[in-house]
Amino acid sequence: MSDGAEFAELPLRPAPGGIGGLLELPEPRRPRARVARPDLQHVVPPPAPAADDTARTGRREDDPTRLERMLDDMVGTALASFSAFAAQFDFSRHRRFADIGGATAQLSCLVAERHPHLSCRSYDHPRVRPIAERRILARRLGGRVRAESIDIHADEFAPADVVAMGLLLMDWNPQRKRMLLAKAHRALAPGGAMVAIECADAGRGRRPASGAQVSSGRVIVYGDAFDLSGPDFARWCGEAGFARREVLALTPGTNAIIAYK
Repeated sequence: MSDGAEFAELPLRPAPGGIGGLLELPEPRRPRARVARPDLQHVVPPPAPAADDTARTGRREDDPTRLERMLDDMVGTALASFSAFAAQFDFSRHRRFADIGGATAQLSCLVAERHPHLSCRSYDHPRVRPIAERRILARRLGGRVRAESIDIHADEFAPADVVAMGLLLMDWNPQRKRMLLAKAHRALAPGGAMVAIECADAGRGRRPASGAQVSSGRVIVYGDAFDLSGPDFARWCGEAGFARREVLALTPGTNAIIAYK
C-alpha cells in the first residue's frame, strides 16, 4: 500500500460541486500509516494531486448520469447544513448571492425560496451547469437563480453581496485557500459577507469528528488539503482584508464561518 494504488477504485463524492470530492473509505480498508501533520492520523502518502478541476472528480465525471448521481449523493449529505444556513443567516441587507462550487444549485435554490428579494447565482464546472439548470427550472426559480460556469483558479468571482463556499475550501492547501478568500473579498461589495460552510472547529481548539475524518480523506486524495480550523480561517481572512468574522452553528458537524468586508 505504499504507492496509493489501492485507492484508485474507491469512489469520490464531489464536494457541493464538480469542484472537489470526498473519498469514501470502507472501514476494512481504512489506511493505517501516519503522515507528518499531527492533526491528521492513520493516512497513507497521497497519490499525486490532479492539476485541474475536471480530473479531481475522477473518471466518473465523463459520464453525465453518474456525475449527477454523485452530486445528488453529496448534496444530500450537506442538505441539513444548507437548509440551516438559509434559515438562520440575515440576508435582509443583501441583494446578490453567489455560491462558488454550487453543484446542483441546491443552496442557491434554498436561499432564493426563503428570501424572495435575492438574486442568486450558482457557479461550478461547465459539465455541472446543465444539471443545475434543470434543477432550477424544476423548482420554478429560473427568474431568480442562474447556473454559471467558472474556473475557480483562473476566473475572478462576479460581484456579489454574499459569497458562499460550501465544503469547498477544505479541498485546497493553505495557498489556494488564501487565493479563494482573496477572490471572494475582491468580489464583495462593502459590508458584504463571505460564508464558508465547513467541518470547522470554529476556533474552539478542537476539531469535530466529522472534520477529522474529512481531513484524512483530503490528504489521501489531494495531498495537503484539509478542513478549516477557526484560528487559521481568522488569520487568512485578515490577510485577505476582511474586517471581522463570526460563527453560525448549523449542525453538530458543521458551522458557517462568516467574514465581513
